[in-house]
Amino acid sequence: MRFRVRYLTGDQRIEQRWVTASDAAAALDQMHAEGYVALGARAARPVWPSGRAGFDTPLFTTQLAALLGAGLGLVESLEALADNEPTPARRELLAALLRDLRGGEPLSAVLARFPTEFPDLLCACVRAAERTGDLRAALLRYGDYRSRSDGLRRRLITALLYPLLVLAVGLAVTGFLLLAVVPRFASLIADSGRELPWATGLLFEASGSLAAQPLLWLITLAAAVAAIALMAGDASQRHALADRLVQLPLVGSLLLRQKLARFCRALALLLDGGIPLSPALDVALPLASRANDATGERLKRALQAGHPLSLALAEVGLATPLSNRLLRAGEGSGQLAAMLTRVADFHEDEVTRDVERIARVAEPLLMLALGLLIGGVVLLLYLPIFDLAGGLQ
Repeated sequence: MRFRVRYLTGDQRIEQRWVTASDAAAALDQMHAEGYVALGARAARPVWPSGRAGFDTPLFTTQLAALLGAGLGLVESLEALADNEPTPARRELLAALLRDLRGGEPLSAVLARFPTEFPDLLCACVRAAERTGDLRAALLRYGDYRSRSDGLRRRLITALLYPLLVLAVGLAVTGFLLLAVVPRFASLIADSGRELPWATGLLFEASGSLAAQPLLWLITLAAAVAAIALMAGDASQRHALADRLVQLPLVGSLLLRQKLARFCRALALLLDGGIPLSPALDVALPLASRANDATGERLKRALQAGHPLSLALAEVGLATPLSNRLLRAGEGSGQLAAMLTRVADFHEDEVTRDVERIARVAEPLLMLALGLLIGGVVLLLYLPIFDLAGGLQ
């Protein structure tokens, strides 16, 4: 939890900064331990609800790397970014980074105080680069990682967007028919006093139930939308759902390969940065599975038993037969990080190709299903009219 702490500086000025702690007392203790006179702590929500929505981390790393490459120092580069930032909330974040950096703290520790905006993977890369003195290269590698990962996510969303839009429009048209058109037909046919076909009777009953309690159905729809929005905004709920979907036959295979691609690319990024395998796995494993405690322990036991990484990953279900072969080749040639990148590229291409293929097949099937649904409603409406016309003849 984050707290806004007000403290007294050495020259008797009152300033404030964000502190991550379990409670207000722990935040004050943390400030006292650093030698400050803490005046008070107040819990506060993040400046924006989502780091990816409010702060463009890949753009930040790319711009910072460009400024460092131009010969500017770290503090000067952040000052330039803060001066160029038009959004007050983002400028406040950059100002907080600058305050902590001027206090003598390393960049990795400063970034770690804002986990919503700067994930563990970036902090680990920066921490390793601080030891080697190659911060610019680490930032560029992380920017490339995020660019590729976000690109895959965008391709998946684009492939699924049209079928979802067609489904939404079809359901909206069906709802309009049931709420606005069917009741008028029902009153018209009821005046004729003729017996209805059983299917048409069921349609009229369903329409009457919807029209009789519109508020209830509206509240139900709003609650469903709110539940989906809350699940989408809660990372733990999203990952729990993803772990369940992995068990499904077709979707599970796609999700598994997408997770493997992200895991392999992150692990390659960390190994390229000079981070040893064990701490690199601690950072990369959560990207593959949220049940990373059990998975990580099993993986570490396998590595401690002398198994190579390729075999250990296969034992815990984090490798396909193809990736296992490629990793074995990388271990044999001493180019594990490069082979992990190849595995990630291969799985990303596979996922993109399979999703596009599924979308191409799903689109006509979805159109056919919605056509049958709407056409069936219209046909059931006209059956009594056809019957009435036959009786008049």
